[in-house]
Amino acid sequence: MRRTLASMIFGVLISMGIVACTNASTSDARTAIQEAATQPARLTVPSGTYMTVELQDGISTEKSSPGDPFIGNLSKDVVVDGLTAFVKGSIVHGRVLEVQEPGREKGLAQLKLELTSVEHNGKDVPIQTQTYVGIGHHAKKRDAEVVSTKIGEIADGGIVPATQGSQLRYPPETRLLFTLASPVEI
Repeated sequence: MRRTLASMIFGVLISMGIVACTNASTSDARTAIQEAATQPARLTVPSGTYMTVELQDGISTEKSSPGDPFIGNLSKDVVVDGLTAFVKGSIVHGRVLEVQEPGREKGLAQLKLELTSVEHNGKDVPIQTQTYVGIGHHAKKRDAEVVSTKIGEIADGGIVPATQGSQLRYPPETRLLFTLASPVEI
């Protein structure tokens, strides 16, 4: 009888220990899940990721200067591994790096641009993109007209004017494709 009583007490104690361990591990698991849910998941947007931007401001070789800021919106979601990193419509900020007006000596019009930040969950996230280089077109028809009107001046010892290509203009709503130069962790 003593053995039976001892066995029963031992069994009860072991059962209590198992229940206590199960409750403790369940409690720990719940706490871990709650902590994971409150901490935002980190996502790295790799370098080489494309960002299509629709300009809000117009940019041109006539009116823009190096250092001028510009604003646009993402025209597509930026998706990484099936997760949306930056949503369509997010505001992006950029700046003009270089402006080259067209001219015979200078060549074609050029604009060099970069993005500096993108909005994510209401905050600006600094980014670094590869330099976007826009190059103007030749103005062959205009050049030919200018040269043909100046033929008489050449015969009189005049000089042919330095003809130029056309100005480079990106009006509002122009879409430009930028590429991330370095990864961004959000």
